[in-house]
Amino acid sequence: MNTNEVAKEIGVSSKTIQRWVKQLNIPVARNELGHYEFHEDIVQLLKEVKHQMSEGVILQDIQLPIHKETVRQSAPAVEADISIQRIEALEKQVKALIQQQLHVTDVEDRLQELERKLAKKADEGVSYQLLQHRREIEDLSTKFDPSPCDPVLPV
Repeated sequence: MNTNEVAKEIGVSSKTIQRWVKQLNIPVARNELGHYEFHEDIVQLLKEVKHQMSEGVILQDIQLPIHKETVRQSAPAVEADISIQRIEALEKQVKALIQQQLHVTDVEDRLQELERKLAKKADEGVSYQLLQHRREIEDLSTKFDPSPCDPVLPV
């Protein structure tokens, strides 16, 4: 039975059923979507909760006659709940790791782009210096190379 069916049978709201299950730690199975699936013995426990509350017992003081059979039937469901919680936690961790990896990849891409720009600037600087040196060498060469019109002085 689902939560709404149990609530209708007992005569309370589905939120009340959910609150009782959580606050009294009643071991209820869950389906693949995470919704409660109530077995008949759990429904009987919830009827006992309603009975005790109608007699004035507050929720924290309610005594539940949980039988070994009930615990045995719901134990796989509790284990499944824990497994689902672990899977969800792992999925969150995987998503966080993927986000971190995307960030790292982005930083690496930006770093490579900066390195490329730096190398280009360095090449441009070296090229400029080479051109400057070539001009200086040409200037010096013209100063020391006599032109054909200049008279040759005897040594």
